[in-house]
Amino acid sequence: MKQNIFIDFKPMLLAMFTKDRMLYSEYQPCKELRQIINCYWVSPTLYSLEQRIDSVKQEIIVPDGCLDIIFEVDKQTNDYNCFIVGMMSKPIITSPDFSKKQIYAIRFNPGGAYSFFRNDLDDFTDLKVDFKNVSKNLEKGLAAIFLSKNSLYEKIKYLDAFFLRSFVEWGQNAVIMNSLANIFSAKGNVEIKKMAQGQYVSERQLNRLFKQWIGLSPKEFTRIIRFQNALRNIILADNVNWSSLAVESGYHDQAHFISEFKAFTGITPTQVAK
Repeated sequence: MKQNIFIDFKPMLLAMFTKDRMLYSEYQPCKELRQIINCYWVSPTLYSLEQRIDSVKQEIIVPDGCLDIIFEVDKQTNDYNCFIVGMMSKPIITSPDFSKKQIYAIRFNPGGAYSFFRNDLDDFTDLKVDFKNVSKNLEKGLAAIFLSKNSLYEKIKYLDAFFLRSFVEWGQNAVIMNSLANIFSAKGNVEIKKMAQGQYVSERQLNRLFKQWIGLSPKEFTRIIRFQNALRNIILADNVNWSSLAVESGYHDQAHFISEFKAFTGITPTQVAK
């Protein structure tokens, strides 16, 4: 297998519950799957959280360049819903109820889900799609794992085995992988025309491949990666110089940076930095 270009690809999350280890945890897949799957995630981490019944509040889910399969179990009835949350181009406001719902999820790296679904991924962009309508067999396979009485770590092992079987014929698209490597290396600051020329394809062909394999156009995807880089710098910085951050992140000026940031979060950068 070729070098894993996703080794440093770790999307930043804005929702406050993801900072609480009792409410949210991520787990790596086995080494063989790390080009395809970014992580498995669980919320809440502890099944019984009666002490957090008052924790229901609005949270902002921001675009991260990934597609997720989310398996949501009702703790009282054991009924479940399994759905695909496609690539996002705008933020989502949600109000998770940790006392009533148990969530297991798979977050795919950009380009990773296409070989699993065999659907053009722009079919799911900015949508929440019932997984049964995509593949009843795959949905049943996941349900058997998540509804079992196995421990969380046993479930993760079964997930690895499930996806290793599912991706027996997994293949990469060289144009997509090379383009992603360039975008990650440049932190989203690439010229689409030059990137297409470097892959010996037209901009139209590149656009079609990105929508098929990733779910967004190259321009939309690079905007998200640039935003993600800026968000990381804000969250990790002790003090932020906004003018310098805007320029270093590849924005024309501070006004451009604020406009893009609000488009992906619904709030201003200073609200995040507080």
